[in-house]
Amino acid sequence: MKPYFKFLVLLFTLVIMISCKNEEKKDDKVEDVSEKVEKNKSSSKKKSNSEVKNNKVFEEKGDKFAQYMNDEMESYTILPEALWLQPEFVTDINNTEGIKEKISYPKSVSIEGDFNGDGFTDHAAFMQDQDDKVYLMSFHQTEEGFDRFVLMEEEKISECCLARGISITPPGIYFEKDSKKENVVKSDGIIYNFYANSKYIWYFNGKGYIQFQIEE
Repeated sequence: MKPYFKFLVLLFTLVIMISCKNEEKKDDKVEDVSEKVEKNKSSSKKKSNSEVKNNKVFEEKGDKFAQYMNDEMESYTILPEALWLQPEFVTDINNTEGIKEKISYPKSVSIEGDFNGDGFTDHAAFMQDQDDKVYLMSFHQTEEGFDRFVLMEEEKISECCLARGISITPPGIYFEKDSKKENVVKSDGIIYNFYANSKYIWYFNGKGYIQFQIEE
């Protein structure tokens, strides 16, 4: 083979190799971009699911509160019904003779009232974080948004049941169970109920929340 033919063959081979490497780099870039797009989609989907979950729970409690939950509490969700109480237990309580008021999931894990007496609608709920830890929280509405208070930290709950409930109670005089001490509650209070066991009341005294066991 003549020298210039060898040179042409070598040159052609080099051109093919360079072209193949460029194509591989292009494919790698396409894959990198695709991976980023998928990650972004996954992240957006996760946030979207959180927003939908909180919106679904709080959509009946006013747009302002639902927006706050989505903006400021997106890493929390309301306690799921499956972790609240066993259905059979709920049925037994609701069928008990002489029961004052039947219990239900929505009304027992999320309530609203005026806890600090300023005329705005406030909220309280059992909230669960991403580590399965449950908190009883209160949210006081302000002109700018909401002030959050953590009333109680519960244990981690990944399976049934919390076996707690909350309800609203009006202003009034309440007596402590053992000491019979009189407590004047000037605004709506939060009843914290250990079902078939005991009840406590949380009330706001202007600076923070106070709890005591009440007579039933």
